[in-house]
Amino acid sequence: MNTMDLRKTVFTIPFLMLSTQICAQCYEGEFEKLRRSYEVLKTDSSAENQWLYFNAFPSNWNEFVLTERMLECNPSKEHNIDNYIAALFRLSALDDTLFCIKMINLSIGGRLDADGPNMFLHALHGRMGCAVCSPFSAKAGNREQSWDLTLRLLSDITECDCLRFWQYYWSSLYHEEDGGHKDDRHRPELEWLKKRYRKQYPELMAQSVLAYRQFAGGITFSGGYDSSYWGVGEK
Repeated sequence: MNTMDLRKTVFTIPFLMLSTQICAQCYEGEFEKLRRSYEVLKTDSSAENQWLYFNAFPSNWNEFVLTERMLECNPSKEHNIDNYIAALFRLSALDDTLFCIKMINLSIGGRLDADGPNMFLHALHGRMGCAVCSPFSAKAGNREQSWDLTLRLLSDITECDCLRFWQYYWSSLYHEEDGGHKDDRHRPELEWLKKRYRKQYPELMAQSVLAYRQFAGGITFSGGYDSSYWGVGEK
């Protein structure tokens, strides 16, 4: 590394650390709104309080991950990401379109991982009427209505973001211990979607099939591959 590269590194690392700290500090106010609205919702689930909680809940993946990290830094039996997700999917007084828009925005860029990301994906499948997943909401199970709305909204966004939605939606773990066998638990859901919507939304169904092939049973929690994976020794 030359002197210029070293200077860049010395400057960049503290800058990135400071930026991350500032981001978390800026989000603290929104995080507190979420905590307070959750407390209120537990004792009064009026339509007004449901909307307050819905609006306070993260609206994109980065906020979702940051919320989970902040909850982990302040461990509580009541205030944890599982309870927050369950409360979100139990809301019954919301506009379906607005709820669906939030689900899409949260899923775009989503990455399957333990705890919150896995819990949210499971709840999302339940909301979409997946027979494999236990529903959290009384509205869950009406898959025709849920998918009619979701696909109509997906058809209005970019192909890239549609693929990112499908990538997260079909993600499931790769299990090395059983030889990486394909995870086909959601195959019936995929086949139902293809049969019902392939004529109405052929491009979306092609994207869905592609994502299923690549990401169902294809996700690892390893965080990457070390050099030994390719038979290369570290120096």
